[in-house]
Amino acid sequence: MTKLEELAEEEGFRTVDDLLSAYVIDSIAPGICINPSCGYCTEVEPDCRGGWCGECETQSVQSAFVLADVI
Repeated sequence: MTKLEELAEEEGFRTVDDLLSAYVIDSIAPGICINPSCGYCTEVEPDCRGGWCGECETQSVQSAFVLADVI
């Protein structure tokens, strides 16, 4: 399972497309830590590429739109 799929599941969506469609017009987006052993999720700006992870304490959170190569 990819981090993007993990994020969609964590947010309660059946598919990545459903997740992206739900947030496409919002000023926030769900984000997930991309470190392999972490699954921290939080809300971030849609273009976030290095958001702060509250679990690993690294700048490793990316938004769903970045992970999907939309932004």
